Amino acid sequence: MRVFSFVLLVLFVAADQALKLYTVLNLEFQGETVTVIPGLLAFYYTLNKGAAWSLFWGQLGFLTALRFTVAVLITLYLLRRSVTGWTRIAFTLIAAGAFGNAIDGFFRPGVVDMLILWPLTTVYRAIAGSPFPIFNLADVGVVGGALLMIVLSFVPQKKRLEPGDRLPGLDYDAPAPPASSAQPPTQPPTVPRSEAE
Repeated sequence: MRVFSFVLLVLFVAADQALKLYTVLNLEFQGETVTVIPGLLAFYYTLNKGAAWSLFWGQLGFLTALRFTVAVLITLYLLRRSVTGWTRIAFTLIAAGAFGNAIDGFFRPGVVDMLILWPLTTVYRAIAGSPFPIFNLADVGVVGGALLMIVLSFVPQKKRLEPGDRLPGLDYDAPAPPASSAQPPTQPPTVPRSEAE
């Protein structure tokens, strides 16, 4: 499972960086919106020097250090703990997204954003009166992993029994039944000769 997490993390970060590189090389900065799937997905190249919704604008150094630290801590946690299943996938997605945006902070003047999801923008505009912020694949990893963690928190988890754990439904404080005073015979009873004959 640790190998799967490592492969997922590397592939996700690679895909995020590849999409960002394509955006930088092929799209004009804050130029035209490029339709990818009509009515669903479009690209628009912009740089974010803050966090989501432009929070902490201009604090790129601090945010880069924070993202990198979070990614490293989660990765170490996954290496040292026996986290399994969907929980491991959720943590891996968050770490991959944090790594992806941290790389931008180290090597670019801001985080490259390019994704416009039109249905999400339409709903958000109806609620908030403004378009949904442009985002990237790393953001999808962070938000997707976080949402998955929230969903998992409502799902009953099977607990692995550890040495010393008590099984439910058993009364461990009940007194032990008294030992029987009858002793088993040490040798078979002797049958009289007359009866035996």
